[in-house]
Amino acid sequence: GAIGSKSITDLLTVELMGLIGVGHPGAGVIPMSKLSLPAGKAAMTSFAHALRKEACYHLDMELQEIEVGILPISHGDVWSGRVYLADSLDNGAGHASFLGQIDQFPSVLERLKSTIPSMTSLEHMKNCDRACPDCLMSYDNRQDHPLLDWRLAVDMIELATGKGLDASRWMSRANQLV
Repeated sequence: GAIGSKSITDLLTVELMGLIGVGHPGAGVIPMSKLSLPAGKAAMTSFAHALRKEACYHLDMELQEIEVGILPISHGDVWSGRVYLADSLDNGAGHASFLGQIDQFPSVLERLKSTIPSMTSLEHMKNCDRACPDCLMSYDNRQDHPLLDWRLAVDMIELATGKGLDASRWMSRANQLV
């Protein structure tokens, strides 16, 4: 006889902190509470799935090989979250650890930043209201489809890469939505 155990062993966490003019005053983080920021959870989830997609492209692997989610974390009286990427293979494959290396993660962020023009293109905006298979949706993330929004993902990508928040993406739709 033998005793075996299988578990996820590799985990990469990403936390956005020190954001100026965003989220809860003084904390510089994206609040996950609906009372503080109704779109906070959707923004973090959209960012997580965009990051996963680009990490998989970076490693030339299938989306099913990396799991993604949000770990809640407290910053005083503000609850925010850390995006995590984890190997989905039993006992890990080292993908999350590899992505977390100093020479790899900036490349993933650059790839992520390079997706902004395609998501904000007129053709994509015309055909995609919130999320589609071309930007964020996949069969694997079907449980998160109600939370996914490419505009929130772009906002989070810009914040993660040091660019300021561009509200024009939202304000240009105001008349149409009203």
